[in-house]
Amino acid sequence: MYGLRYTLYPNEPNHYYLAPQRDFLVLTNLDVDTKVDSNLTFQEILGASQKARKSAHPLCLGLSAVSGRETLDKQGDEDWVLKVRVEGEEIGIIVFGRHSG
Repeated sequence: MYGLRYTLYPNEPNHYYLAPQRDFLVLTNLDVDTKVDSNLTFQEILGASQKARKSAHPLCLGLSAVSGRETLDKQGDEDWVLKVRVEGEEIGIIVFGRHSG
């Protein structure tokens, strides 16, 4: 089972220009991420996601600000964004995207 944690991608050279936004949801393994009512450090989120993926890189979904009706829209050349309203806030979750850099 997976959980979602909000984080910003690291502000360091390997992640510069990764996306126009730094906001991401990271999928975590709930067998490891058991403190669902507390804030975790970036390293704790990274560790829980690495266990979910069995890889050094976390499982990430990009977030973006959106407005309008709930839809699934193509943005740019490669990104598909699910636009939804969550507790009164309109957000976009990049459900498919590819970084080629």
